[in-house]
Amino acid sequence: MNVDVKIILLCLLCVSVTLQILKAYHGHYLFHAEAYRKADLYLQSDVCSQSELKAELGDWHKCTESREQLQIPVYLNAFYSTIDNYSICGVTRCDDFLEWFYWNKFWVMGILFAAAFFTYYWLMYNLKVRQMNLMTKLALPNRRFNHVHVD
Repeated sequence: MNVDVKIILLCLLCVSVTLQILKAYHGHYLFHAEAYRKADLYLQSDVCSQSELKAELGDWHKCTESREQLQIPVYLNAFYSTIDNYSICGVTRCDDFLEWFYWNKFWVMGILFAAAFFTYYWLMYNLKVRQMNLMTKLALPNRRFNHVHVD
């Protein structure tokens, strides 16, 4: 492949990834803008302004959550959500993996044990083949005197 083609392909990949991130950011922005609008509307309603109605609802009202929603600007909330999507443990990926591992730990350990077992025996087989090759050539294992015996 020519160097120019590699550079063009790398640039296309970078542009593609950037556009995908911008698309995800736009989706998060729309979601958080709607949540911001609803929180602002909820805070302007009678539920948060009338203390009697607020006291009657008790802990069920969402005035505190709405205030917290309005404290962070929409573009920052969308940015944080986009970062969370592209991080390794974002959107509970690590929690889901650990839960899967907890339920499948015996299968995973069995597969790892089998892989270690076959790797060990493959290495031992290769060692024995190497030793047999050295013995058939009548050479010493340390290869200090690496000459073939001729009668």
